[in-house]
Amino acid sequence: MTLVFRKKVVQYLIMSPQNEPDQQAPQPFDNTQTKQEIISQLPQKNQVNKILIIIIIFFTFLTLIFGGYYFLTNKQEKLQTAVRPSQVLQPTLQPSLEQAPSILPDEFAGWKIYKDDRNGYSFKYPTNLVIKTEKELDYNSGENSIFFIDSNKVLPENATLDDAMITIGNFIVTDNTDNIWKNAREYFDSIYKITPQPRSNYNFNNPGTIKLKNYMIDGHQAYETYSGGSLGSRFPKHYQTFSRNIEILKDDSLVIRFATLVYDDRLDETAIDEIFDKILFTFRFIDSERTSPTYVNDEYKFSFTYKRGENVVVCPNKSEGNDNVAVWIGEGQNAECATEGPYQSIYVSKKNNYVNSIDDHVRQLQASGNDYTITKQPVSVSGVSGYRIIGSRDPSIPAPIPDNIDEYVFSKNGILYIIDQSYFNRNFQILN
Repeated sequence: MTLVFRKKVVQYLIMSPQNEPDQQAPQPFDNTQTKQEIISQLPQKNQVNKILIIIIIFFTFLTLIFGGYYFLTNKQEKLQTAVRPSQVLQPTLQPSLEQAPSILPDEFAGWKIYKDDRNGYSFKYPTNLVIKTEKELDYNSGENSIFFIDSNKVLPENATLDDAMITIGNFIVTDNTDNIWKNAREYFDSIYKITPQPRSNYNFNNPGTIKLKNYMIDGHQAYETYSGGSLGSRFPKHYQTFSRNIEILKDDSLVIRFATLVYDDRLDETAIDEIFDKILFTFRFIDSERTSPTYVNDEYKFSFTYKRGENVVVCPNKSEGNDNVAVWIGEGQNAECATEGPYQSIYVSKKNNYVNSIDDHVRQLQASGNDYTITKQPVSVSGVSGYRIIGSRDPSIPAPIPDNIDEYVFSKNGILYIIDQSYFNRNFQILN
């Protein structure tokens, strides 16, 4: 039953004569009025629907806003999380220096390589730089230094010490007359116990050395300093100082020095520093696995090891009737061949006016004036048989020879080898 029908029934009952006290006659039914009344009494359905739609749209809008914000935030975090590991794994190539600039490997493409086999290190340098030795620049520092000349600014054949921009050298700490330091470690400990001071606060007119920082270079201790004051009368007046001075401790005796040369306005210090850092970045020790370097003589076919910092003196004798060489360890780097070298040495001869065999050598030791009493013990080295000769003589008989000798003698392919015991113990070898 519809709502309209029920409404009509109720209305009819109300208007029924039995419910009216005055028993009035029935009135005609106004269909229009009743319809309007019914409609007016119905709920306002359209208005409710509009409000409901507005509410739904509002909450839908809020849901979209908060949902979109959550989605974007979550996606952003996932992207950042995905990128972060690759950023951590990206290597930054730079030398083991404090505040060193980042350097890319391709910056060294085509660079030349310098190797110092004797002192056991190597590095790379730009192709426009030319290396000049101390002898070529008429200078002697006592450090076997080399100097870098920029060929873009000066012809190498016309270069002088004035044109040098970077120098690299090495020195033996114990090679000094005063014996101030017993070894390189003692030198480092005594020299570099200085209060650090920023470079910007340093007065270059005040002579002295100030420690700036220390670090490791290829696994070795190194210090960087600034040295103020004059470099000596040999340097041109416009030289002010060594701008940057880095010393690397190689072992117990050897120190390797890198330095930039700064002088007035002639060179761009910043540009030099940049090249300097890159050269230093390529620096490597090439004999880190060896305890001692090896001297090799290809002409006379022998080799032996020597201590780092020792100077090997080689004195050939190719005068008429002679073809031989004497080799020994000198006192310092500037040791030279003497008329009479030390008795303790390595003597190798292809030809000699008096001694050309082991028997000749033994007879000479026993001859009058030498008067050695000889004992021979068979030995071998590098597959070559020979003798250990131990001799002694009467010390009361004056002679410019030692009272006791201990040496090894061998002969191979017509070459006579006479090696003092101290050198034989330096891993002496006869080569093929």
